[in-house]
Amino acid sequence: MPVSGRLRRALPVHGGPGGHGRRDPYRGSVERLNPATGAIGWQIGLPEGVLSSPAINASGVIGIGTYDNGTAPNATYLIDASTGAILTTLNQGNVVFPQSAFADGWLYTATGTDLTAWGP
Repeated sequence: MPVSGRLRRALPVHGGPGGHGRRDPYRGSVERLNPATGAIGWQIGLPEGVLSSPAINASGVIGIGTYDNGTAPNATYLIDASTGAILTTLNQGNVVFPQSAFADGWLYTATGTDLTAWGP
């Protein structure tokens, strides 16, 4: 999956604990907010909590990791910034705590024990 391109506009994206007043089974969530009104454009639930800020590349792909002690595996999710669709899930077998980073077409993620570079 290519992770490069041109940045077209700023996109406020928020990741955090699940719920936000909703009644759903998700422990974490990511949402797109309208910068002018604060209205939610899209919102998706994730099986584990989100403790770091999302990263976004110039192609509009969001990278966000989960970290929690629930039953679902912690992972990094790549999400389409325009639709909120999960493009892929990168299971790393450990907690994903720090913010992911995009650089030179690669995605870098860190867990409690290692650093992984995911290539195109």
